[in-house]
Amino acid sequence: MALCCMTIRFVLVVASILACDGTLTLESLSAKKLVQMDTSNIRKIVEQAVPVGTSAKDVTRQMKEIGFDCELRKNSRFQSHSEMVNGVPRLIYIPNRDFVVCSYVDVYEGYERVNSIEYLLDRDGKVERFAIRSYLKAP
Repeated sequence: MALCCMTIRFVLVVASILACDGTLTLESLSAKKLVQMDTSNIRKIVEQAVPVGTSAKDVTRQMKEIGFDCELRKNSRFQSHSEMVNGVPRLIYIPNRDFVVCSYVDVYEGYERVNSIEYLLDRDGKVERFAIRSYLKAP
């Protein structure tokens, strides 16, 4: 199955997903609404809801509650983009680490779109950092 390396970003601001003070929260969202937001909003929400130090068990519970499927990957390669270098995001590969992958699959223009948030775990099984991904799978 061919993969298209294309990130799709949508901006969706809906009053029903705002907290009383006007901020977005993970608890007020569904997976479908979360993945339709632009990456910067997703990042802000995830940083607040799943801060560094959150256990793998709590990450899995929170993400499943809003509709993601989650799995623990042990001793695998974690891949993330970091800061921009000359206008290009720099890729970081971290081998032999455990991380939780939470995915939500929807359909975009006839293609399956896989949306995932991957949480890198430290040696104590707690969140160290995370990466957001979205890619299309050809039918």
